[in-house]
Amino acid sequence: PPRSTLFPYTTLFRSLNAALCGLMFFVGCHGLLAWAEQTVASGVAAIALATIPLWIALIDFLLSRKDRPGRYSLAALVPGFVGVAVVAWQNIGAGRAGFVAIAALLLASLSWAVATILSRATSEDGSTTLLSGMQLSIGGIVLFAIAYLSGEFRDFAVSAVSSRSLEAVLYLTISGSVIGFAAYHWLLQNVPTPLVATYTFVNPVVAVALGVAVLGEPLSMATMAGALLVVASVVAMWGAENFAHSRAAPDAAADASRS
Repeated sequence: PPRSTLFPYTTLFRSLNAALCGLMFFVGCHGLLAWAEQTVASGVAAIALATIPLWIALIDFLLSRKDRPGRYSLAALVPGFVGVAVVAWQNIGAGRAGFVAIAALLLASLSWAVATILSRATSEDGSTTLLSGMQLSIGGIVLFAIAYLSGEFRDFAVSAVSSRSLEAVLYLTISGSVIGFAAYHWLLQNVPTPLVATYTFVNPVVAVALGVAVLGEPLSMATMAGALLVVASVVAMWGAENFAHSRAAPDAAADASRS
């Protein structure tokens, strides 16, 4: 079988990798996100999570040889992190978010980015469905254990669960988790990793809009400016990656024809 460019290929390694990624995807990212959103507006959380492709590009630049981004992609990182700094500064200064909560959100996005890169190391060597299932199961089991140990089940009653809540859980389980996560791993096999994470283009816009319309969350000029900087950064990085690959393709074809 093909070997990963970063790690040796073994069944044991793939299982350990899946376990670690499951923890980082769902405990390190979603767990921290759920905790932080108790005190942070959903739009601010989405803006912080929109930095995932920026973290991926930065890690690839530091650690990867095969997937290392070019200088234009790196330049595109700057406005994104400036945008996050603007949003964080404005919300902390206004007393709407604590420093620890903002740091937790950034750590959550970094956790997802690291897990994405680790998943890429084994996604090309096996079934994406199996890999997704292992990660979802491990992450879910650990989150369930954390919820139990922290006493969250003391006030839970099955009879209090509404049909609408059950429908929402089923939708998130099937569409958001099983189908969406399997598609995410398939994309890791077929699309450059920074581009896979550009689904975060849409998240801040939708989250900010829904937060204002449904939850009545405040919307400031600083939040709007920060969101635009983050989205512009990710779009610019996407364009830089596409440009780099379009230039590399003819060169690769020419080398192949000469050989």
